[in-house]
Amino acid sequence: MDFRTPSSLLHELRGAVAAFPGNANRLRLDFNKQVLLEALRSIGVKQVTVTYSGCGDSGQIDDVEAKPEAAPLTPVQVELAKREANWDAISGKWLEALVLRPLDLPTALADFCDAAVEATGHEGYQNHDGGQGTLTIDVNEGVVTLEHTDFYTESDTTAHAL
Repeated sequence: MDFRTPSSLLHELRGAVAAFPGNANRLRLDFNKQVLLEALRSIGVKQVTVTYSGCGDSGQIDDVEAKPEAAPLTPVQVELAKREANWDAISGKWLEALVLRPLDLPTALADFCDAAVEATGHEGYQNHDGGQGTLTIDVNEGVVTLEHTDFYTESDTTAHAL
């Protein structure tokens, strides 16, 4: 089996992002998906469901559930690729970099869900009437599905001259 460390994979990810900067978020999402799938497989998880909701300028991850329930998510640590911006006083610019950040598995799954919501164009789901969704990871198949619902108030105004 060809085992590569997250650091060597991050080097490849940085190269891909440099070559295709317009695909940076998708490449980072794909990288993190593979890291999570490997970690989940290693502890015998078959499926993960992450639910989220929000409205009125407040949004949150509601629940992270693994099946089978006996799988111990909490003690597992993973390193996800994160985009960080730092102010460079010399250039007077914000500089972005890809870095690996260690996270416990439930936090990493919540972070991945937030990134998936953003990548699919649903960022801001917590604003106004809000929205909700479910991210499902089928570990055996390696498939991630995001089902999202936007809430909105509809109004129908009519005017009548009598």
